Amino acid sequence: MKTLDKARALAEAMVAIGRQTGVRTEAVITDMEAPLGASIGNALEIIECVETLKGRGSRELATVAHRLASRMVVLAGLETTIDAAAMRVERALTSGKALETFTRMVEAQGGDPAFVDDYQRLPTAPDRIRCNAPRSGVITSIKAEAIGRASNELGAGRNTVGDTVDHAVGIVLLVGVGHEVREGQSLIEVHHRGGRGLEAALALCATAVGIGDTAPLPRPTIRGEVR
Repeated sequence: MKTLDKARALAEAMVAIGRQTGVRTEAVITDMEAPLGASIGNALEIIECVETLKGRGSRELATVAHRLASRMVVLAGLETTIDAAAMRVERALTSGKALETFTRMVEAQGGDPAFVDDYQRLPTAPDRIRCNAPRSGVITSIKAEAIGRASNELGAGRNTVGDTVDHAVGIVLLVGVGHEVREGQSLIEVHHRGGRGLEAALALCATAVGIGDTAPLPRPTIRGEVR
């Protein structure tokens, strides 16, 4: 949703639907002005998820995942307080149990769990191109919608129901909001296949990143909860 009020209204509706069917349901409202992670695209996002389970993911993505997992632990009745649940989640991450459980889930569904240690087992796009900063300054914004549409142009998503999804293509952000950059520095790496949708994707990427002279005020990643 494009406004906080509309996001809260949707969250309240979803929570109400869950409760009416007898399911203990909560919602977390997150800020999506900029992507939570650095990777956009199917295989690229899976790699970032695994990196997060290994403790190497983006801070914003890890914050949201940690909060969601903690609330789920409380809803499941495994802990009675959010602090105890957060400690349980942290132990699962630092001990490697979370990654181990994820690996078992992949295997149980017929997947190849070996990819968690060898990302080359996942689909990989053959071509790369980078978008560079037109000027020096500070990253003031990264528009998640434009980046998402750009990855869709590359084939990472569908424009119509019958479109084929390319699981390898996508976009990797090399900088984040608030980072200082130099003119000519690479900001975005585009993973494409033979130039499919590349022109449109690059145009969207060019509009997605704002550069100014001063850093923007920090925005909270989690904007609210509905219980």
